[in-house]
Amino acid sequence: GTVYSFRVRSYKKYNGKTYYSNWTDITAPTTPATVSLLTPTTNTKHAVTAKWKSVAAGTGYQVQFSTSKTFASSVTKKTVKGKDKGSVSITGKKGKTYYIRVRAYVTCNVTNYYGAWSKTTSVKCK
Repeated sequence: GTVYSFRVRSYKKYNGKTYYSNWTDITAPTTPATVSLLTPTTNTKHAVTAKWKSVAAGTGYQVQFSTSKTFASSVTKKTVKGKDKGSVSITGKKGKTYYIRVRAYVTCNVTNYYGAWSKTTSVKCK
């Protein structure tokens, strides 16, 4: 989840003189660590809440809620910006089981780089 910046250039020696190219700036991010998803909760107002332990570096989190174990259908995606945000909720349907997973991301040059998905956990909506 860290972004590294480098400057590189080439050179060539010819007849005792050294010739250099222009500097090129390179930015390279590392992917964030895998997030630990805590036990999800639900309440009588049908809110399904996912909570997780924040990772040390990153721009934010992507959370998926689904009624399918494989996340093949009925997927609700939530993006949470800020590395200290550790929960998000959706309104579910009573009696349905929701499967939840989360991953951290880091943004570098307007591109998001995602870490691995957390283990999937589930909760039955009250």
